[in-house]
Amino acid sequence: MTTRTGLYTIIPLVASLVVGVPGCGGATPRPLPVSPVPATRPTSGIQATTVHKLLHRERDLALELGDASAEARYIESLATLDKVLERIEVKVSAMQEPHDATGLLNTIDNVLAEEDFVLCIKTDLVTDMLVGSDPGACKGWRSSEHTQQRAANWRRIMTEASEGKHPRVHFFDCDLGSLIFVAAGERLGLPIQMAEIPDHAYIRWSLGSERFLNWDVNTARSYSDADFAEGTPTSSGCRECRRQHDDGLFMPMSPSDVESYHDVLLGNSAQTRNPHRAEALFRESLRLRPVGALAANNLAWLLAVSPGYLSTEVGLESVTLAQRAVALRPWDVESRDTLSCALAAARRWPEAREVELSAYAKASRLDRIRDGIDCRGFESLKPTR
Repeated sequence: MTTRTGLYTIIPLVASLVVGVPGCGGATPRPLPVSPVPATRPTSGIQATTVHKLLHRERDLALELGDASAEARYIESLATLDKVLERIEVKVSAMQEPHDATGLLNTIDNVLAEEDFVLCIKTDLVTDMLVGSDPGACKGWRSSEHTQQRAANWRRIMTEASEGKHPRVHFFDCDLGSLIFVAAGERLGLPIQMAEIPDHAYIRWSLGSERFLNWDVNTARSYSDADFAEGTPTSSGCRECRRQHDDGLFMPMSPSDVESYHDVLLGNSAQTRNPHRAEALFRESLRLRPVGALAANNLAWLLAVSPGYLSTEVGLESVTLAQRAVALRPWDVESRDTLSCALAAARRWPEAREVELSAYAKASRLDRIRDGIDCRGFESLKPTR
């Protein structure tokens, strides 16, 4: 991972935010004024947010997949979300400098830390974040050291655990944590949206006239587009993809874009138990956001490797979808790896071999392609793709 040095510092004053300009080709970020926080805010507890809608969708899918705990988890998730949003509204209303965007974002982060939200990469769904978990249940990479508030709260949690008090925490990662900030923005009437780069999501606060503030919820810090392209402490970066915006990278997501993104998360969670339901979710994601490279890739992978899809027509569609993903992200090895399996499903063996050599060049895959064997039954339907 690239070591970042000399990151631009945000001074907590109205006219000193680090920003970037889309498509400026690496121009140095410059300070710009902050849009003021509206004086009138929605009454706490009344306005439903995008995250409330996503929780409904997760509950419905869980019930459809036969999860007996779906309703109880949904109720707990709603209670957690409403409590957090109400606390954020109270804290922001009490701020001495309500026009300070950096201070406001730090306030939201502090409320999440006080409510025992802990960074855990990777957390799958919004419900998984909002339902309390055992502090030791993080199955990925956990960190609590990015801010003093997070560190202090983690020490308290560990003390409670050592005393046998059985504390519960809420694991979040970049996209799920960003959604909480989006919900808070909706409650507060602020232009806070989610944006993404490959394998990472973050917050973008619009300042108007193509000006913005980027905020990484993983580290509670601001980064320019150039920083994200190079890599940050919790993202690997993508120098190649910064030069194009055809697939929506580095751009703020609309509510329908967020739904599309969420459809991919739902599809990933459903594909091992109900591939046909996952297929429908990936297709809906692409309908809402045609530039969604991940939805195209995941649907192509599902069609190419699932034993339930065996027709030549399906193989041809898998190729079309995988080619679409590669066209949107030509630098992405994962997309080319998917295209290799799609070409094998369509019995286009020479092309499958050529593409695989440009991807991971897996010896086992190349051997099967040589022997005229496609990926079905040999590659797993993993929700991490």
